[in-house]
Amino acid sequence: MRSLTPLRTTVLLTGSFLLFTILSCKKDKDDSPAAVQKPVTTEKVVTRTITDLYSGPLNATTATYFNLRTGREVPADS
Repeated sequence: MRSLTPLRTTVLLTGSFLLFTILSCKKDKDDSPAAVQKPVTTEKVVTRTITDLYSGPLNATTATYFNLRTGREVPADS
């Protein structure tokens, strides 16, 4: 059996790669009705301004705990 020369091997591998690439690619565009995007719905965001929150001097031994649900300061032991 005849062996392939380096040029023939290169041409054969390059051709195989190109053929595989062309055949494996598909169209990215899909015009089917299922592919049409639906409009995005949004929800109203409620914002609250926090007032009367203690903002005294900071030190490593004290911390202020705040309940985000009730909007009030809570004691450290709870």
